[in-house]
Amino acid sequence: MAQTIVHMSNSLKDLRFQVLELDSTCMFVQPQAQQMIHGEISLFSYQKL
Repeated sequence: MAQTIVHMSNSLKDLRFQVLELDSTCMFVQPQAQQMIHGEISLFSYQKL
């Protein structure tokens, strides 16, 4: 899942929201990106069902 978030952050050059990657499971992101990340994770989880 962390790779997905890193990819999202890197692909949106004008809205880079990843602040700090702590390890393979934890990272700090900009607060305004929280809803977008939750939405993408939900969509990803739904597609995998």
